[in-house]
Amino acid sequence: LLAMHDGDMRRAQAAIETSLAIARNAGDLCQIALATDRLGELILRADHDIDRARALLDEARTIRERLGDTRNLPFAYMVLAEIERASGNLDLARSWLLAAQPHFQHTGLALGEADINRELARLSLLQGDPASALRGIQRSLTERLRFEDEAAAAEDMILLAELALATGAPCSGTRFLGAVEALSRHSPAVLGTPATGSVQSVTARVRAALDPETFEQHHAVGMAWSLEDAVTAALAFDPVLEPAAPRGTEERPHGLSPREIEVLRLMTDGLSNREIADTLFLSLRTVTSHVSAILGKLDLTSRTQAVAWAIRNDVA
Repeated sequence: LLAMHDGDMRRAQAAIETSLAIARNAGDLCQIALATDRLGELILRADHDIDRARALLDEARTIRERLGDTRNLPFAYMVLAEIERASGNLDLARSWLLAAQPHFQHTGLALGEADINRELARLSLLQGDPASALRGIQRSLTERLRFEDEAAAAEDMILLAELALATGAPCSGTRFLGAVEALSRHSPAVLGTPATGSVQSVTARVRAALDPETFEQHHAVGMAWSLEDAVTAALAFDPVLEPAAPRGTEERPHGLSPREIEVLRLMTDGLSNREIADTLFLSLRTVTSHVSAILGKLDLTSRTQAVAWAIRNDVA
């Protein structure tokens, strides 16, 4: 834990590997579950090794289900949801989150339930349902304010800024990004959260939608917000939301999947395949496959052509 706090992921991984070996030798199921859970999460985020992360979390989940460890079980479900989201299995990711939700409700872990609402909102946004995404973020932020949890609130605000951009409200998105920066100053832990990897991407897209003066003006407003101000603004946010298309009937004449569109947008932001992998918590191989699929579906031969197509067709 100290190594992770210091940002030394390699030392952290070595420590957890050692812990797991000792736990296995002792036959201590609780400690095995704890170590596999943490190791799987670390490998997912540091190495983007989805297959190994899934195997470790499945082991933790199986042990905790067997032991009836309802307090820690939902955390395993949540990381499994993150793994499936990273794999593009959005429906399966949602099912893991919904499985975790009643456990948090039963144990009274309100911040865990807030995390569920945020991650369900993230899936809703990816699946083209911004109205549901907004409701989920607002529910999550209400709990963050109650517990004065600035670090988690900043993660929520990053997602809200992305939603604002997706619904044609870049000025609001800029204010929410300003709030993220303000909350990060008060809570250094924000800088280590998984969501912060997407800040650069969202910021670049918001800047592209506004002139520099307008961006700086709205960003300064958000920078001046307290946590209560930020949550109040989030609860008042009411963009004109188009109704979500029925599942399975989204119009995508270009044939690109939601994940491929996400990769294409990051390409347009100038990110390399490795940087895209880090931002989306995917393996480099997976991102390379997505880029190849994008070029194939659009009948293009280079990233430059793909970026030009995205800008021309208002996908970026």
